[in-house]
Amino acid sequence: MEFNTRYLAPDHILTALKSLTIDPNFSLDVLGKSAEGRHIYGLKFGSGSKRILLWSQMHGNETTTTKALLHYLQRLVNSEKGAQLAKHLQLFIIPMLNPDGAATYTRLNANDVDLNRDALDLSQPESIVFREVFNAFKPELCLNLHGQRSIYGLTGSENPAVLSFLAPAADSERTITPARLEAMRLINSITEALHEDIGQQIGRYDDTFNNNCLGDYCTQQGIPTILFEAGQFGPDYSRNNTAALIEKAYAVLFDQLCQPVTEVERNSIVSCYLDLPENQVNYCDLILKNVLPIAINDTNDLFIQYRELLVEGSIRFEAEVFGPESLEPEFAHRYENDTELNSELKRLNQADWPPFIADYVLKKYSH
Repeated sequence: MEFNTRYLAPDHILTALKSLTIDPNFSLDVLGKSAEGRHIYGLKFGSGSKRILLWSQMHGNETTTTKALLHYLQRLVNSEKGAQLAKHLQLFIIPMLNPDGAATYTRLNANDVDLNRDALDLSQPESIVFREVFNAFKPELCLNLHGQRSIYGLTGSENPAVLSFLAPAADSERTITPARLEAMRLINSITEALHEDIGQQIGRYDDTFNNNCLGDYCTQQGIPTILFEAGQFGPDYSRNNTAALIEKAYAVLFDQLCQPVTEVERNSIVSCYLDLPENQVNYCDLILKNVLPIAINDTNDLFIQYRELLVEGSIRFEAEVFGPESLEPEFAHRYENDTELNSELKRLNQADWPPFIADYVLKKYSH
């Protein structure tokens, strides 16, 4: 079963999850219910000694890591690789922690709560389900699977943040605890393998500590935790190319976990991890170059960002122009020279530009 769109609703993945259980190394259970009563599923794989807890779509509109995970797991069904991994690893997977948000393609759950700010408060049923799994399963490694907006680039370059990783902090001083050091070591293994595919387009996500975030909470409990962030790869708004990279990251990581640990000097681990450039908000989806007949805010360019809307079961990307109060991004995933718009603006009074531009951009550049 292929997943090639940005939208993944709960019923989209359930058939795929059930199909995995033809392999006896997989089992599927209902862990609890969401705020609106949808089932939250837990998928188990393997019987090895290394226990790994993975969760995805904590934010319902972040689907790329889920797609990659489903594709990866399908390759393990009744395969030699799957049998090998099952002897070494024991995976507990929550493929869609926020099924209500997934159904409506929203970041928040049905009660408008960000589940990634509820690790301590436990105000939501989804958060309680997670905590119960965490306490019962007692993981030795956690994988916190997310997607990031197309606004992120990498500090010190013109490169977009196609993928980003983080070894979350355990305190506000961002101390490198043993758990955090181990997460850094594993991230280094992943990024070394992925650099050959996308070069210097892998970033390091912000490590500001917030113990109400799930990843920070897990690290604080002494469990190595890796945050995955799937970003924008050129014009591929389906994020299928990014999903393929994430799928490779899973394969590299799980293969690594089946091997004996090679001793690496602490400072080398930290140095390699910190060599990853930090994420920075400096990108937008589209820049129309030199389109304004008269410069505004010292530029003749227009900066456009897509708003993602769920329309009849598909995601529509609606083009919106940055307002005059917004910070202008340095770079874009796409550049255009729109001579038609430039000609139209020359025939209008400048006071009439904003509504005309908004309507023009919406109609021409949405998809």
